[in-house]
Amino acid sequence: MRIQKLLILLFSLSTLSGYEYGIFAGPHFNYVNLDFNNPSDLDGYAGGVTTGLWLDTCYGSSKLTFEGTWNACRIVGDPCQTSSTSEYFLQLEFTRGFYYRCVCIKPYVGFGWDRFENVQEPRTAALKYQYDKLFVPLGVYFKWDSCCDAYQLQFEFRPDVWSNLDLLGIDLDPDWGYGLRCQFIYTRPIQTCFGCFYFSWIPFFDWNQFGKITETNTSGGVLEFPDLTRWELGLRAVLDYKF
Repeated sequence: MRIQKLLILLFSLSTLSGYEYGIFAGPHFNYVNLDFNNPSDLDGYAGGVTTGLWLDTCYGSSKLTFEGTWNACRIVGDPCQTSSTSEYFLQLEFTRGFYYRCVCIKPYVGFGWDRFENVQEPRTAALKYQYDKLFVPLGVYFKWDSCCDAYQLQFEFRPDVWSNLDLLGIDLDPDWGYGLRCQFIYTRPIQTCFGCFYFSWIPFFDWNQFGKITETNTSGGVLEFPDLTRWELGLRAVLDYKF
């Protein structure tokens, strides 16, 4: 009985010793394009921060990511359209890796929340579209190493499972939309007296659709809001610290 207890204890300690975890943070900057079926689309530039934490175990990996993005200048279009935008993105993903030759293939699934705010000028009109959605990210990483550096390709599909539009304090029910993401991740380790850091350059493309809305008023009239699509092309610079 004592030998069995000792074996269980040793197994538990060896499992715990296999845990690795870390935190990451850094800025991002991107071009943004908006299209909600006005006479023309709008475009401009935005920036923000990417941060989160991760955990690796012998059973798989998990990562929690937060992204906040705000327009760096007015988002403008013709004729005389102007908007201010902000977006808050929170995603939890669970990953398991499989090796094929020298490439690690890591499919993942998770759960996330996305809020996109579009305030149309002039601000005195207070015309603010606030979209909220819950989604399920389905994606895959392809990772390979070269000397000390690491390279990853990420592809992600994000179907909605719930969505809402707050317009002038009224909650509306949009059709479900979806999102797409593609990233290339180049990572280089940096040894310091405080430990090992990992610096990553991440070019990215992200496409997001918020569904259209069809509402019927009390007199039987039909009111329609077209869907809104937002796509971004940009670059992240992320510093990662592994404990």
